[in-house]
Amino acid sequence: MDRFQTVVLEAINHRESGSWKNWITIHNSYHTENDFTSDLIMHGIKVATVRYKHGVHDPKFNILGGKRGEELNNESKWEVEKITFFRNAMDRIRGTLPSRYRNFLGDFFITETK
Repeated sequence: MDRFQTVVLEAINHRESGSWKNWITIHNSYHTENDFTSDLIMHGIKVATVRYKHGVHDPKFNILGGKRGEELNNESKWEVEKITFFRNAMDRIRGTLPSRYRNFLGDFFITETK
């Protein structure tokens, strides 16, 4: 696992947004305007949607995904229901970056390709 993969994994687990030099951007629930999803963007194209089990505004959870009332720490994380990759978008991007991240994230989450 390289540094960029580690950062993307942390961003998904903590429902954060970010943009990195390897042409990957994550828009969290505030950017997507959907309480339950985040978007994975590569080379400016949305290639995947991360679906969480709980909404970002769910009062039972703190901002990092831990139970309300627990201390904030990096071990807390949001539960991911599944990550859906879009084949048409993946095909529009040259190279192996989308497939590489689909395979990598498949080791940690349930993934599907539509």
